[in-house]
Amino acid sequence: ADPAAPASNPASTGSDPAPKGTPTPKDEAKSDDKNAAVQSVYFVPFTGEFGRKICPTPLQEVMADARKASPDYLVFVFNCDFSFDGESGTDGVRQSLLTWNRGLSVASDMSTIMTDAIRDDKTWTKKPKVIGWVRRALGPSALLPLALKDLYYSNDARHGGIGYLDYILGGVDETVRQKQISLREAAAKGLGNKGGYDERLILAMTKASYVLSMSMVGGKPEYHEDRTGEETLTDSGLGGERDTIEDIARGTANDTLTLNAQMARKLNVAKGIADNRDELLFELGLTRTAKIVEGKAGKIFDAWQRAVDKAERDIPDFMEKAQAVTVRGSTPSERNQARGQQIGYYRQARDLVKRYMEVLRDDGQQLLGELNKRIELLTQQMSYDR
Repeated sequence: ADPAAPASNPASTGSDPAPKGTPTPKDEAKSDDKNAAVQSVYFVPFTGEFGRKICPTPLQEVMADARKASPDYLVFVFNCDFSFDGESGTDGVRQSLLTWNRGLSVASDMSTIMTDAIRDDKTWTKKPKVIGWVRRALGPSALLPLALKDLYYSNDARHGGIGYLDYILGGVDETVRQKQISLREAAAKGLGNKGGYDERLILAMTKASYVLSMSMVGGKPEYHEDRTGEETLTDSGLGGERDTIEDIARGTANDTLTLNAQMARKLNVAKGIADNRDELLFELGLTRTAKIVEGKAGKIFDAWQRAVDKAERDIPDFMEKAQAVTVRGSTPSERNQARGQQIGYYRQARDLVKRYMEVLRDDGQQLLGELNKRIELLTQQMSYDR
């Protein structure tokens, strides 16, 4: 019945008929919608290879674009399957090596840009509420969401695949190995502390030998670093308990903790579940008051990826051009002109190496050293040949 319509028998209702023009609950809701301030939302897609396409330099540019838009909400959408340095797969130990040797530093640098930099940068006209929305955060990308306090998951989300920290650096002196493991463990915990997550969850996600179970007490998880809880989250990963390829394929592996939507919600990691933007806006309470900011984030990451691909083609090309130059001539000026050409090519290659060092990493450092040596040698030859 329409609550604004007069009752047919006022005595039977226990109240007088509503006066004509009295606002109804629906009218009040519509009025609230009209009066509510519009909240702007800027989405940042983390889709592609983490550490190559998704890395600090393009993220800095994305944040500059977001700062101009001055959104109320900044949503980082995690959609990174396991992939690093062009490698992908499900082998846990290999994932671990790539994650802990390289991915951890990328995640740490990016977390600073996404959290600390916003907090400390006074050029933001208003500080946005930072949200993480997880679809896929596997391998090296899995540590980054842990730096965010407000996480939402899609129903098919997978978050983890970063274990076996306790197995890395085999063959290294044990004292040195344990020190390196401790340093990486501390960095991972540091990311989790930013987001306010229990360190025991971080250990369960990162160390295969770590046993963790939990019981629900008063609607909240209570953790046990043994098997005394009602539900075992991770086992010892030893002997017959070592995950098999079949376990990994079925999503039942438990040497280390990999979160899905249901487990993330149960452990109070996920604030809510959303499969699309409309559902996420509903979870954020912005269904009727949200304005999506059409930022440049996706285009910025795509442009960076193309630039990296081009640089990896151009660097060896410049080096080949330098080596193809023949140093000859009857005068020092002629010979040094050729050397100058070589130096020019090597400098162009060096500039690209420096520009994309965060992607090239160890290979880039070696190449940079080699280019500097060649430039120095040619410079010395030019000074002697006069």
